[in-house]
Amino acid sequence: MKHSRAAVAAAIIAAGLPSRTALANGRFPAAGQVVIDPGDAQHLVLRTTYGILQSTDAGSSWRWICEQAVGLGGVEDPALGVTGDGTLLASLFEGLSVSHDRGCSWAFSAGPLDRQNTVDVAVETQLPARAVALSSTGVKDGFHVLLSETVDDGKTWTQAGVAMPVDFLGLSVEIAPSRTDRIYVSGLAAGSFVGVIEKSDDRGRTWTELPFDLNGAFAPYIAAVDPTNPERLYVRVDSGDADDQLYVSDDGASTWQKIFTCRQDMLGFALSPDGSKVAAGGPGAGLFVASTRDFVFSQVSPIGVKCLKWQQAGLYACADELEDNFILGLSKNDGATFDAIHHLPDVSPLECDAGTPTGNACPAAWPGIASTIRADSSSGGSGTAAAASPVTSTASSQQPAESSSCTFGGDAPGRVSGELRGALFSALAAIGLAARRRLRS
Repeated sequence: MKHSRAAVAAAIIAAGLPSRTALANGRFPAAGQVVIDPGDAQHLVLRTTYGILQSTDAGSSWRWICEQAVGLGGVEDPALGVTGDGTLLASLFEGLSVSHDRGCSWAFSAGPLDRQNTVDVAVETQLPARAVALSSTGVKDGFHVLLSETVDDGKTWTQAGVAMPVDFLGLSVEIAPSRTDRIYVSGLAAGSFVGVIEKSDDRGRTWTELPFDLNGAFAPYIAAVDPTNPERLYVRVDSGDADDQLYVSDDGASTWQKIFTCRQDMLGFALSPDGSKVAAGGPGAGLFVASTRDFVFSQVSPIGVKCLKWQQAGLYACADELEDNFILGLSKNDGATFDAIHHLPDVSPLECDAGTPTGNACPAAWPGIASTIRADSSSGGSGTAAAASPVTSTASSQQPAESSSCTFGGDAPGRVSGELRGALFSALAAIGLAARRRLRS
């Protein structure tokens, strides 16, 4: 995931906002995923480059959980999930980290996920006590790729079906909301660097391997499955420094149609709750929305999209505080304007008992984080997100903005050189990890 861009010093000084001082992990403060509790719409969880933020009042106040408490080591962008009782799930290099008390206590799951590189999680829509986790760990002869499942809000995990082939490197997983035995897993065929979609109609007991033509790009990530049609799914393709692309299949991953191309990072995708609209965008592209009847995209906002999530409350977007005047915003008009529900400094540490991982690890880390994001280190920050002026787009036509470098449809494939792809794959294989570029939002 690319986070750096040129700093605008004058704007920083004029706004009194934090400069782009890197955190201990070397990255600038940014958000990359938002998750909404399926059992409590007031409970929001936000993944950032400096920890996990949580709100229990729909974004009016935010609490910070440090990376050390969760179990993150080095630079990680864990895929997050929230089950029906508010349990937090974080997929890490060392396993699946779980908190049953909204962020104070964290522990790695035992069973099939023990010490496994967990790359993705997916919570069922209709029965949110159930979830699946995908682990993809390097072994001597290839990869140990396994689907695990829980039916009790993450308290216990069991292996779901059989392991996938050892020459397959798993990257992302999704459950079909209208047919929960249908599971899709995206990844790569080890060695050949060919895209693959593994499909199961019996919750992992058997798998069907379907090729996915990357057209020279890097990796496929499942973005969403239609809420009523298990045969329709969306895949985002990471093309490294070239064109990121969005594809749709209407026949269960057998054939594909390219519907959107962005010549900069496409870090956000969201499907509306009824499946009638899609949104996509990136930091240098703006936000685009289309009807799923025709996939004709219109640029609706110029914001620098870093994540998207579409819920009944509206369309959530992660953006850039300095450029867009919010870190997390909510739009109730399909992305035309956003109200800020989180600003960078407006956060306090989560208060936990000293005997918990968060209570033990986070107090010492807070002053440094607070200094970087300009929060109040003595009081823990205001904790209140002041509303920003709505961000309104002037791009209303059905043609992409010229400056966005994005198009819909077309046949312009992204390209990554063979040397680069070989070097990247060798590095990934060495640690049993495929570019933890968390494209799922």
